[in-house]
Amino acid sequence: MASPTVSFLLLIITTVLLPSSASSLSSLPSYVFPSNKPPRFLCKHSHPIKTNHQQYRYETRYFSQPLDHFSFSDLPRFRQRYLINTEHWVGPSGLGPIFLYCGNEGDIEWFAVNTGFVWEIAPRFGAMVLFPEHRYYGESMPYGSKEEANRNATTLSYLTTEQALADFAVLITDLKRNLSAEGCPVVLFGGSYGGMLAAWMRLKYPHVAIGALASSAPILQFEDIVPPETFYNIVSNSFKRESSSCFDTIKQSWNALTSEGLRKDGLQQLSKTFRLCRELKSVQDLANWLDSAFSYLAMVNYPYRSNFLMPLPGHPIREREKYIFSRNQELNRLEKKLEASREDFEKGRKALKDEKSNIELTLASLSKREETVLEREALLSKKKQELLVSQEKIANKESDEICKIIASHETMLRTRKFEFKAELEIMFKITKDEVEMKRLLNNIHLHATICMHA
Repeated sequence: MASPTVSFLLLIITTVLLPSSASSLSSLPSYVFPSNKPPRFLCKHSHPIKTNHQQYRYETRYFSQPLDHFSFSDLPRFRQRYLINTEHWVGPSGLGPIFLYCGNEGDIEWFAVNTGFVWEIAPRFGAMVLFPEHRYYGESMPYGSKEEANRNATTLSYLTTEQALADFAVLITDLKRNLSAEGCPVVLFGGSYGGMLAAWMRLKYPHVAIGALASSAPILQFEDIVPPETFYNIVSNSFKRESSSCFDTIKQSWNALTSEGLRKDGLQQLSKTFRLCRELKSVQDLANWLDSAFSYLAMVNYPYRSNFLMPLPGHPIREREKYIFSRNQELNRLEKKLEASREDFEKGRKALKDEKSNIELTLASLSKREETVLEREALLSKKKQELLVSQEKIANKESDEICKIIASHETMLRTRKFEFKAELEIMFKITKDEVEMKRLLNNIHLHATICMHA
């Protein structure tokens, strides 16, 4: 299980970043960020993004573009979508300019509602606003569908910068001709890849546009021209300007991720900490995701609120640092509570340990007593057996003596009986003689009495 500090560090990294899936980047960093290549554009942004920007009004139109501007092959055409607003355009008579935003690698409506600068200055210049969509994005799909357009290398071979620039040039030329606005100047706008397109279109088609405003456009960002770490130096400086401590925290987080991933069940714990939909297969997958999240946060570090990648406040990196600072304060408070709880726990554990020792001593004493009791019980059992044997011997001896006494008494009784019987017979005889004597005396007395009276 990850330590509380590491878990909080990793959780802070993800909770304040853009909650979007990032493309795969290459290996771990030599600088702050774990890749030497700028992140690719998020694939989900090639789909329409719902917004609440209703102040930008435009009409959606379609233009039939050739699939290949540089060959004579008989290839199918495709419908290129573009957005147009002529509300403030002063028209051909006033030589009203045309502000053309070079569509990036995404749905054109998304860029239209997030390019406020063009909409804001159009009324001042009496300009038309035009947002052509980049081929293979949004609704501008060759071969009729995204699936067919992305089927194989052959169908994707027409997804090139050269073809996209030609699309813009052909579209604006045709549009100006249809509106009789050949004399109206065209000014190109674009940001990021769109800015690169704007700059390159100005170079490649100088007769089409009189100028280009390329915002955040790395037109020289190629491996053989600019060192690959340049992008991440810029991203790192964006964070370092706001807070060197938070910059250092991010820098240390890569080692923290790696260390946590090497622990037993570390990937599972990281998946749980970052609340991922699927369990991580490697730390690099998470590092790539965070790499792109930090990069995109730096890329949209605008001083005003925006909905470009997602709803963000002004100075989002600064807001992120404020959030981390408040969370760090909370972390410090929790760490103090944890330390106090740890001290209480240690005290409780020591008390339990002492109590356990006392219990063990008591158990040992009881065990010894139990042994003594068992020994005494064994001794008592032995004594009992001996007593039973003795009692049996005594009983047998007493029985013999009693039998002798009884026999002696019986003999004595028989003798006494005979003697008593003899005495009775003598007494009976004496008594009989006495009775006979009395009878005789009575008879003599009676006879004497009779004689006297006679």
